[in-house]
Amino acid sequence: LASGLAHEIKNPLNALSLGLDVLKRRHRPADEEAAAAYAGRIETLREEINRLATLINNFLAFGRPLTLTPAPLDVAALLDGTLADLSETAERASVTVERRIAAALPTVMADGSLLKSVLWNLLQNAVQAMERSGGTLTVSASVEGRPTGPELALQVEDTGPGLEPADIPRLFEPYFSRREGGVGLGLAMVKRIVEEHGGRIEAGARTDGGGGARFTIMLPVPV
Repeated sequence: LASGLAHEIKNPLNALSLGLDVLKRRHRPADEEAAAAYAGRIETLREEINRLATLINNFLAFGRPLTLTPAPLDVAALLDGTLADLSETAERASVTVERRIAAALPTVMADGSLLKSVLWNLLQNAVQAMERSGGTLTVSASVEGRPTGPELALQVEDTGPGLEPADIPRLFEPYFSRREGGVGLGLAMVKRIVEEHGGRIEAGARTDGGGGARFTIMLPVPV
C-alpha cells in the first residue's frame, strides 16, 4: 500500500517538475529584475517538489534492506561535488561554506551514492538551521588514528541555534523531528547507511563552543 501510494504521488511530482522546466524556458520576463525574481520563484517551487520526493524516498527506503555497492571512493571529490550541488541553496540562505578537507585523503571502500545521500542530508539540515539569519557551514575531513586502526572523520558544523541536549539521544530515532513538517526519517536513514559501512555517527555542539550543531561520521580506512 505504501509503495503504491508513493508511486502515485511521485508521478504528479515529476510532471510538476517538468512543467517548471517549460515555464522557466518559455515564459521568462524580458525585464532582467523581473526575470531574476521569476527564476527565484521557480527554484523555490522546485525545492519544495524535491523535498516531497526526498520524503517519499526516505519513507520507502527505511522499510527495505539496504543493498550496498562498495567501490573505491575518492571522499574529497565526493565532498566537493556535494558542496557544489548545495552552493546555490547556501547562497540564497546567506550561508558561507568553509572547506577544511585534508590533502591526500585515503581511498575508502563505500557506496558513493548512499554516502552522498548522507552528506546531502546533513548539509541541507545545516543550511535549514541557518536560513533565517545566515551563518557558516564548515565541512571537515581528516584521518584519525585509533587503536583499532585509522578512521576517516567527516564533520559537518553549523552556526545555527544548536541542538537541545535532551534531544541528542533521540536525533537518529525514526519519526523524531523538531522541524515543523518534518517526518523524522532523514537522520534515521543517515545512521543506518553509516553503520552499514561499518562506521558510526555522533551529534553534539560545535567543538569551538560557539553554539550551533556538529555531526561527525567515522568510517574505517582499509589498511
